[in-house]
Amino acid sequence: MNHKTTHKIANYLFGGAIIIALIVVGLLVWPYKIISMEQPHKGLTPVVKAGEDVRYEVTFCKHSDIIGDIDIQLVDDVIYNIVPSKASNLMGCKDTVGYKTIPKSIPDGTYYLRFTITYKVNPLRTITETYETEKFQVIS
Repeated sequence: MNHKTTHKIANYLFGGAIIIALIVVGLLVWPYKIISMEQPHKGLTPVVKAGEDVRYEVTFCKHSDIIGDIDIQLVDDVIYNIVPSKASNLMGCKDTVGYKTIPKSIPDGTYYLRFTITYKVNPLRTITETYETEKFQVIS
């Protein structure tokens, strides 16, 4: 190979590397807007018995069809994990009533629910959103 050909190949490789670097940076910093949600979620059951459902109102707009994983926690001084679920709502705005069953083993006290939703938006990036309900009382 002569010097001219080597120089041309080097320029193509350098240009390709620049393009790949720009794509990677774009995937890492693109401002994804997946969901917007009113906070805190309005509680509909200010007092709930352990073993029964706490209900709450959720108002949100889903801007993307990406499915997320939801980790749910019951929080007071101690954090209790509740069975996780999937966030698979269709795009659009919606008012809905959600509910979660409070485990029978939960002691009396004042709690709120914390929802941590994790979205895998591309192979290089994960976005996490956290939402909470208003506080409510659990009694036995």
